[in-house]
Amino acid sequence: MVDSKVVVDEDKVDAANVVTLNQFTFGAATASPDATALAVRLGVALLKDIDGRVVIDLPVQGSLGDPEFRIGKVVLRVIVNLLTKAAVSPFSLVGSMFGGGGEELAFQEFAPGSSELLPPEIPKLETLEKALANRPAVSLDPEGGMTPPRMRTPSGARSLPSLSGARSGRNATQPTPTYRLRTSYRFRRTRTPPW
Repeated sequence: MVDSKVVVDEDKVDAANVVTLNQFTFGAATASPDATALAVRLGVALLKDIDGRVVIDLPVQGSLGDPEFRIGKVVLRVIVNLLTKAAVSPFSLVGSMFGGGGEELAFQEFAPGSSELLPPEIPKLETLEKALANRPAVSLDPEGGMTPPRMRTPSGARSLPSLSGARSGRNATQPTPTYRLRTSYRFRRTRTPPW
């Protein structure tokens, strides 16, 4: 379905289009040399809402006097660019659709030595929660990890470990290793969409 509002002023065209693809699916893969290597199916899964619809805002502007101006080309380019963004930068797309953030949505950081989320990380998690609730054909694969230990003194200032072997235990000036936990995510297309 296409909902269009077109304004023509002399030779200038300004069109606001909203294209709705309902129950959009793919056929079998082909071995065409023109086929893209991008994760287009993941991109479409990210774009489909809970009802299986893909709604795309397609503004078109141009001049009727320009022999290169073709509405079909512009529409196709916008759709290809959107699918490319979804496949290449899925977290940026999710952030733009569900309230902010970009590629930083791909990870959550924790305070050194703690399993509690840092306060600035909570809105990122809420954005992902909204996205997953509205995109049932997509899931996340969390991957935990940590940065290597950093040597810190109890005051928090960096220092080098003591090279003297004379001391047998730690004292207030010896460094303490700290670890920073991090959970990162990867989007994955669910095999069987619910629609």
